[in-house]
Amino acid sequence: MNAILGFSEALFHKLESEQHRKMLQSVLRSGNILLSLLNDILDLSKIEAGRMDFEVAPFSMSSTLDAVTSLLTPRVKEKGIRLEVQVDEGLGGYYLGDGLRVRQVLLNLVGNAVKFTENGTVTVHISETSKGPHFDVKDTGAGISADGLARLFSSFSQVDASTTRRFGGTGLGLAISKKLVEGMGGAIGVDSIEGEGSRFWFDLPLQGTVGPSAGVVSLQEDAGAGQPSDESTTPKKSESAPAHILLAEDHAVNQKLAMALLARLGYTVDLAENGTAAVAAAAAQPYALILMDMQMPEMDGLEATRQIRAQAGPNQSTYIIALTANAMQSDKDACNAAGMNDFLSKPFNRESLAQCIAKGLAHTEK
Repeated sequence: MNAILGFSEALFHKLESEQHRKMLQSVLRSGNILLSLLNDILDLSKIEAGRMDFEVAPFSMSSTLDAVTSLLTPRVKEKGIRLEVQVDEGLGGYYLGDGLRVRQVLLNLVGNAVKFTENGTVTVHISETSKGPHFDVKDTGAGISADGLARLFSSFSQVDASTTRRFGGTGLGLAISKKLVEGMGGAIGVDSIEGEGSRFWFDLPLQGTVGPSAGVVSLQEDAGAGQPSDESTTPKKSESAPAHILLAEDHAVNQKLAMALLARLGYTVDLAENGTAAVAAAAAQPYALILMDMQMPEMDGLEATRQIRAQAGPNQSTYIIALTANAMQSDKDACNAAGMNDFLSKPFNRESLAQCIAKGLAHTEK
């Protein structure tokens, strides 16, 4: 999936024919749907096996909302509907919990509301209760029948067969959301009137600090958005020389993709095909930043990072970013323990790679 989505996006920006760009856009959309399905199946498997870990750490409620709205903005623009986010005063600060899972549930509920709303408004309202934040997602869509409500949170279940044909999906999102919310000690539910719209809600027992109030964010644009951005996300660099990066990656296709993206972002790259080669390269010359795959032959990325940190070489304190398809909290903890500075999940695109590198280079310049 990393190769399919990465090379498709890279090719999209090189095509001049509008017809070919539209065809490739369909490939990207289908690839993202498949990626979402794979992630849903993996999440459901982890939950049912009792292996879903929940992080307890401070997270920003406003950043969580920004992430959800930014991901859904292209679809909102394309449909010409309205998305409103209303946050009660005092809810803009930090909460203690699993911010990634909160965002996943909220993104699923708001994403569904946008998908099933042809006209009108999707409203997200977050309020404070004595037990923690309360999330409301309302839409002016078609609504759900009483029979549909009865099986809505079951795995692989949708309201009826026509839903799958018209809107796609597998019926896993709500089942996973229910398990995630309950796993965090909360509750989730739905109210709906067929023909009038739906209201999904969930409560979470999260404790937080008081932050600045947020108002109403309104998004309403003309149709036609949703294509990959043509704007460059290349971080601004010195005119004298581009940043020199070490890429440690053993998979041939992933090597080509990462090197193509890095070249397009304006960086020069040295390639190490395994952890042993990465340690040797890091001992030979300084790099502005190191991209380190976690799973490689001869020596994995964790051990390679530990050896780079231990040796008195030019990259002992160089910013190291882990590249991996494993996105569990235990994997992130292992990366941090080995001495890595950041974590980028595969599949990644040009924008996410550019942002991660820019963060690392900015950290180095401090």
